Formats: sequence, C-alpha cells, structure tokens
Amino acid sequence: MFVLIVLCLGNVEPTYSDTAVKNNDTEIDQKQLANLKKKISALKKKLNQFEGKRSGLIRSLQQVEVAMSELEIDIRSNQNQISKTQKRIGKLSKQRDALKRSQATQRELIGEQISSHYKMGREPYLKLLLSEEDPGKVERLNQYFDYFSRARVEQIKAYQIDIAELDAVEQKIEVEQTLLSNKQQSLATKHQALKEKSRQRKTVVSQLNSKIKSGEKRLGNLDADQKRLENLINSLAKTTADLAEAGLSQPFAKTKGSLLWPTKGRITRKFGSTQKPSNLRWKGVTLSTSEGRSVHSIHHGRVIFSGWLRGHGLILVVEHDKHYMSIYAYNQTLLKEVGDWVTAGEQIATVGVTGGQEKPALYFEIRKDGNPINPELWCSSKR
Repeated sequence: MFVLIVLCLGNVEPTYSDTAVKNNDTEIDQKQLANLKKKISALKKKLNQFEGKRSGLIRSLQQVEVAMSELEIDIRSNQNQISKTQKRIGKLSKQRDALKRSQATQRELIGEQISSHYKMGREPYLKLLLSEEDPGKVERLNQYFDYFSRARVEQIKAYQIDIAELDAVEQKIEVEQTLLSNKQQSLATKHQALKEKSRQRKTVVSQLNSKIKSGEKRLGNLDADQKRLENLINSLAKTTADLAEAGLSQPFAKTKGSLLWPTKGRITRKFGSTQKPSNLRWKGVTLSTSEGRSVHSIHHGRVIFSGWLRGHGLILVVEHDKHYMSIYAYNQTLLKEVGDWVTAGEQIATVGVTGGQEKPALYFEIRKDGNPINPELWCSSKR
C-alpha cells in the first residue's frame, strides 16, 4: 500500500526545465521551489497518514522525536541569544568603565583649574583689575581669567555629559541583564521539558522493542524500513528535476575520493554489509559518534527533503548536480528546510538517535540516479 501511495504521488511529471535559470532568485526558480515544496508537503502528509494507520507506538515515537528536535532547536536559539546578550553586556560594561575613567579625569581637571584660579590670588577678579595701573598687565590678567573661566565651563559640561551617558549605559545594562535572566530561565525550562520528552521516548522505544522481540518481526521491520527509504528516494527523484545549481562548485562526479565526511565518527556498519538478522544489505554507512555533533553537507546542493521517516528518524536529503544525492538520517535536529541551498561543509543537522535508535549515530548514503554507491569510495579516508 505504501508503495502505491508514494508512486502515485510521484506520477506527476516534473515541470522543471533542464535549462533552469541559475540564479535562484529568478521568477522561474521561485515557481520551481514553490512547486517542489507543495509536492514534498503532500508527500509528508501521505507518509504521516500511512504511518498513523500502522501503529500508535510509531506515531508516538514520531511525535516525541519531532518535539525533542524542536526543543533542541529552541535551546540552541536560546543559547545563541544568551551569548549575544552577554556580549552586549560586556561591551556596555567596557563603555561604563571608560565613562567612569573619563569622569575621574574630568574631576581632576576641574580640580586643577580651581587650584590654578586660587593660585592667581585670593582677591576678587574686579579688585585685581582696579588695583593694576599697568594696562598691559590688566589685559594679561583679563585673558588669564577668561581662559580659565571658559576651560572650567567646558570641563563642567563634559563632566555633565559623561554623567548622563553613564546613567544611560547603566540603564541599558540593567535591561540587558533582565533579558539575560529571562532567557536563562526559559532555557532551564526547555531543558527540563527536553528531559521529560527524553523519558517519554525511552518508554516508547522500550515498548516498540518488546513488541518486535521475535526475529521474524525484526526482519520484517528491517525490510519495511529499507523499502520505505527506497520509495521515498524514488518519489523524490520523480518529483525533483536536478535542482542543484550548476557552476557554483566542482561537479559532484569529479569529487570522488576527496569529499569530506559529513561528521567525525567511526564506521560501525559498512556499505554492503548484512543487516542482521536479515540478508538485506546496507546501502549506506553508519558513523558512530557523539550526540549533538555537527552534520555537514558533503557538497553544494539543494535540500529536497527534511522530515521524519519511520526507521530513519529525522532525515535530510540533498540533491547535487547530475542526479547525485546525499542522505543523512538518525539526526537529532534538522537545520535546513526544503528548498534551502547548502554548500560543501555547511552544517545542516546534528547527530541523534531518532528513528528508534539506541546509540547516537549518523546514517549516511550517496546515490546516483537513485542507486546507492559506496560512500567510502567518495569520501576522504580522513574523517
């Protein structure tokens, strides 16, 4: 039934031209993108409807893993906001310290001027002028008093300006510190919610594992999971038409052996190895690594699928030029959406345990015309 759903969706002929304008801001490209998003949205809806009919536990797993992903993204955003707020507070604190130093300098200058005025004599200014008979000396005294008077006024003005600026900076710091406190409180709340979702997920995974204890059921699940991915890829191949923009980087075909791996990790399942207890072969590799580690696109391309798939969890598919695709599954979070352009080495996801996995890992495939090819032949031996 699932095959029919996906193939029916994929029967719609692509409307994309092989000579699509390279600039992704053009009207043609925007229409293609809108069309792509519409079809992918319909595909996701069909997937969700189908999975909903299959198992309440699977539906629960999807809901809790997607919710955890959204919380992870919120936490990530919160942490970035906190970091930016802390930097702003740091800058304002430096500004405040500079103003305080300026105030101290202004006070010293005003004090020096008062002292200089005092040294010129204790007699009132008018009395000093009237007591002098020498017009030249009177003129000099007049200039001295005028100079010190203007300088004192300027220093007092500068001092007042510094006081006003310092007050404004102090208020800004207070506002930023309040924002920081609120964001830190929000972050703590989200962390607590994530812990609760994590407990829910463990319960669901445990229930699923109990349900498929027998080797026959496990074998059937592995076969269904692989077919599910195959049907998704076939449907995507029919829905998209080589959307990856050409000319911005080296053609994918010329990168064999030099591509960077999408994340650092150890290969625990090799391409072509047997999926125990079945005789099915792995069509990609599994990289065992730390949860939350960055996942990077191996080459320039465009995201054509970003969502949840049974058996593979949060999965992201990038189409490269000449019908090459790269697939990234089991992710904790997906940082790109359908239609987004990505460059080689750009972060697109984070490593997770979604899809019912028990240990953090990244499942990774490379395909050409829908057919899997060994990633170890394409990616550099340095991981």
